[in-house]
Amino acid sequence: MRAGYISAFLVLTAATNAFGQDSTRPGRITDTTSQLKDVIVTASRVAESVNEVPSSVLLISAKEVGKQAQINNNLPYILMQKIPGISPSEEGQNNFIGKLRGRNFLVLIDGIPQSTPLRNGGRDLRTIDVSAIDHIEVINGASSMYGNGGAGGIINYITTKPEKTVPFSSSTYFNNSLNLVKADETYGYNFSQVFKWGVGRFDYVVQGKMAHSGVVRSSDGVVVSPFYGLGETKSYNALVKIGYDFSARHRVEVMGNYFNSIQDSKYIGTKGDFGVSPAIGVRGDTNILGGTPYNKTLNVKYTGTFGKTEANVAVYYNDINSVFEAYNQIYSDHWGGRFNFSTPFVLPGNNHVQLIYGIDLLKDHTVQKDMADKLVTPDMNMNSIAPYLQSKFILAKDWIFKAGARYENLLFKVSDFTRGNKLVPGATNTYNALVFNAGLRYNKFSYTQPFASFSQGYSIGDIGLVLRNGVSLNAINVAPVKVNNFELGVNGDIQRFRYEVTGYYSTSKKGPASKRSPRVISSWSNYHNVYTEQRRCWDTKQPIG
Repeated sequence: MRAGYISAFLVLTAATNAFGQDSTRPGRITDTTSQLKDVIVTASRVAESVNEVPSSVLLISAKEVGKQAQINNNLPYILMQKIPGISPSEEGQNNFIGKLRGRNFLVLIDGIPQSTPLRNGGRDLRTIDVSAIDHIEVINGASSMYGNGGAGGIINYITTKPEKTVPFSSSTYFNNSLNLVKADETYGYNFSQVFKWGVGRFDYVVQGKMAHSGVVRSSDGVVVSPFYGLGETKSYNALVKIGYDFSARHRVEVMGNYFNSIQDSKYIGTKGDFGVSPAIGVRGDTNILGGTPYNKTLNVKYTGTFGKTEANVAVYYNDINSVFEAYNQIYSDHWGGRFNFSTPFVLPGNNHVQLIYGIDLLKDHTVQKDMADKLVTPDMNMNSIAPYLQSKFILAKDWIFKAGARYENLLFKVSDFTRGNKLVPGATNTYNALVFNAGLRYNKFSYTQPFASFSQGYSIGDIGLVLRNGVSLNAINVAPVKVNNFELGVNGDIQRFRYEVTGYYSTSKKGPASKRSPRVISSWSNYHNVYTEQRRCWDTKQPIG
């Protein structure tokens, strides 16, 4: 028997503004970028129009995010619908198969990394609720602007912002769904509330979400295997942002986000036979527990202007716990700072150049344990120091040329570890990565704007996956794997129709996976990144404005 889902979605919004009152509060920083079309900050770490970026970028607006959330509020699903070149969503807790242009990508929340590179947990796409997001910025292809992990690109969730035109606004989101087969068991709901208001020089955003999903059944009414799934899952999210404008030139903002998503299923998964019969869920003796007990993000950001130089300084903390089907769990915490500065100059002939420079700091501690708190991997630490310089030239008004470099110093430190009865001593290693980028764009005609670029990114391998076998850090080649990305494309606007066609060639001498060297067969040693990757493809985007 086939079954169908019934769902409902409700959005309520409210805003207040005193009649005849100027809603601009004293000291409010003027939103000078609001007049630009499709403004993004991820590509160069300063606000700029997508028409100033000589590579393939994508902005998923708040409106588009909201539309997709009415159908499915699972973020990987939304990304799959809107991003050309991304792997299909697993519709589950993990995104291990998730690739952007065939390679791993870096996930950020307001520029804060959510990935756990020392032991990949595959949970970085589901770290915040849709209602807490203002828009999503996507950089296609290798990028080094945010460091390790951007071999395939960057996905940056930009959190919701305070209203600047009204003193108070409120939005309520509610949707539910059920299957016609055993509706009481399959019923699920999602409720979220967002408040935004301002008082004097202060502005606030408060968001909360609670959700519960029922048992997931197929169109035939059969229980889908719950293994790493989203059925029978309770989720919570809370976002708080507080901003203060010292003046029109100086602002500080504090953002905190808490995300929780836990599956507790009374079903267990059976083994499927590929092409013959799917894996299904059957009643089991033990509950399946898995998900993200917590993902906590705290970010303190300062923006200011000193003469012609704009400063953007952020200090952040991120703490993640991921549980894998009641077998083991990953703990990962990050401390970091991003110090970004931008200075414009006027060149002869009414040409312009903007220099973007700064330094990134990161301290990453990760460990994997079983559910009894016994070590599965040793304690792993990675410290990173990365200065960078990026330039943007605007020549003869219509030509845009960009070039830049980033140098990253990585220090790996692993503690002593016992595997069985064998003691594996700790070790320390240091590696460096130097990457470049350059791009050119011609903007004279709105209906056709060609661009070409070369960019490099880099990623480290999942060293915890190897270390848990009792391997010494000294036996692993954990040097960053560089990716070269060559891109040629054109986009433009023809009345209400906007298009983009992009071709790219991506290559690397090594891949991020590790394999034991065949020269050594007597022990777990000499792990190397072992295969070459080359990818050629075309992307097309054809949104109607």
